[in-house]
Amino acid sequence: MKKAVKILLAAALCIPAVVFAVYTEPLDAHREKERMAQFKPEERADYHWEHDRQALRDAALGVGELSRGLAGDAQNFADAHGRVLGIGSKTFFVVKGTLPRFDADEEYILGTCDGHAVRIPVKYIFGNLARDASGWFDIDDFQNTMAFNEISSYLNGRILAEVIPASIPEAGSCFFCGAVEIDPAAPDPECYTVIPYLLDFHE
Repeated sequence: MKKAVKILLAAALCIPAVVFAVYTEPLDAHREKERMAQFKPEERADYHWEHDRQALRDAALGVGELSRGLAGDAQNFADAHGRVLGIGSKTFFVVKGTLPRFDADEEYILGTCDGHAVRIPVKYIFGNLARDASGWFDIDDFQNTMAFNEISSYLNGRILAEVIPASIPEAGSCFFCGAVEIDPAAPDPECYTVIPYLLDFHE
């Protein structure tokens, strides 16, 4: 009897270990991951740009929602809704909103959304913010840092070429969806600088 109980206990301990040790992945997801692994950096960026921008818009935080979250328990809010690149990194968010009215100069679209100042670069876009906030790329999937950084340059180029219009309207409203960089330990910024994934102007 004791031997039977020991066998049952051993089985009870082993079965969950075996279940959790075996990772199953849907076949379509596995094939998609394998296919993506063969892409060059620019091809990876193209794929996400063409297939996943709408998902970014759907999941984006409103500017007011972001501000309220940072005014409360900023670190927990950042952990729940933001992304980081590594230890010591600032937190990256995707935000959306509408500027009911805006001004534009050579470098920025300027306006107010939910009572918060917003500026959107239209001439110079550099750095890794668009790449890192998107959540589309994992540095471990790239052969080296240079290949990972190529993604940033390529995305920034597509934003300048395809998102920002050649001629910005002089009046109307502007819907935006884009990336912001926040330090949760610092106060809510006076102005949100948004690198745009999407811009939509209305008269």
